[in-house]
Parts: sequence; structure tokens; C-alpha cells
Amino acid sequence: MKKLCRMIAVCLALVLLVGIVPIQKTEAADTKDLGYYYLAKGETVIFKTDAYKGKLSIVSKGGNTVKLSGKKIKVTAKKEGYIVFKAGKKKYSFRIIVGGNNPDKKVNYKEYDWDTTDGCTNYIEWIRSKVKGGKKLPDKRFPYWNIDEDDGVKTYNRGLYIGERLGYDCYQCALYYDKKSDCVFYKTISGKSLEKWEDEVIDMIEWGCYKNNSVVKL
Repeated sequence: MKKLCRMIAVCLALVLLVGIVPIQKTEAADTKDLGYYYLAKGETVIFKTDAYKGKLSIVSKGGNTVKLSGKKIKVTAKKEGYIVFKAGKKKYSFRIIVGGNNPDKKVNYKEYDWDTTDGCTNYIEWIRSKVKGGKKLPDKRFPYWNIDEDDGVKTYNRGLYIGERLGYDCYQCALYYDKKSDCVFYKTISGKSLEKWEDEVIDMIEWGCYKNNSVVKL
């Protein structure tokens, strides 16, 4: 299937969906901008900075929790802002975007209510049971299709359904960090092209999660 997007989201209808935002330069002209990263509130990411010579020091935390250890910058997302650090005499920055361009306050534990096996009625609870039991997490993308507009399963996806006009080939939505399982949850809506771009329609809706505390190379 088509490539999936990760850690980017904007609003489409009532669901939080991916959107690219323009890079905004920091005010300091002598600071090199290293880009931006989408995180769920509470998610922790370690940014490695091996490419920058000199001892690191943190200049600004941008309202987030930041811990420095050698060449690693550990960030726990709290709010949108720039993390600014010095490597030797040079300054660098990267932007943390929490919850997407238009954070959706409705995204919470109940966003992932569903009817499934294992006696669970919530996808997050199902993952919690696997983590507690020391079991391997399911595949990164959990297939969760609904067939058409009349299928009752669409209620789990804010009314979106297979065959609905999409407009783009991929969205990621409902980015949510669950502290108890220490996992980040998301929904991915992907489309297929018909004869024209305007005819792009949803052909798959998947739910997935990944373990918190990933490592990103700056």
C-alpha cells in the first residue's frame, strides 16, 4: 500500500489529520534550524546529535521537559516550542509540535473504544494487557477496515468510511500518548487514486501504536 505518514496531523472534518506546516525560523539569526517534529503530549523522544562537534548545552527548552546526556537530548513533549542547544560555539534549534497543527481536545482514551476479542472494549486497554503480560505488541499498523457508509463500525472513526472522498493519499490522526502502557496511539487513513486526483477515496483505515521513547537523529 501507499507510504504511511507518521507524527503529523491536522483537522479533517471532526478528526485530527496530518498537515504540513511551513518551517518557522527562530528569531536568532545565528541559530541553525534543524526542522520540526510532531509528538503526542507526554511522548518522550531522544534526539541524537553526533553530527555536531563540541560539548552540548541547552539554551531553551521551549516549555518542554528536556534532559541532556552527552550527545543525547531527551525531550518529553508538553507544549509547542523550540528546543535550542549549543554545540561548541554554534547554536541549533528544532521545533516540537504537540498534537498536530490543530490539536483535537476530543482525542482521549475513549477515542479508541471498540468491540474486540480478549474481553476488551477499548484498543488501548487491549494493548495495556499485552504490555502487562510481557507480550509482543501487534504489528505497527493494526488493520481496522469498515466497508461502506452504512457500516456501524464507522462510528469508531468519527464517521469516516471506506469509499469516502479523501483528497490526499494518506492522513494520520488521533495521536494519543497513554502513560499506563507507555505507548503512542494513532489512526491512519489511506486512499487510492481513481481517474483524477479529486476522486481520491478512502480504501483503508488502520489503528496502530508504537512504544514511547524513540530515538531520532538530528
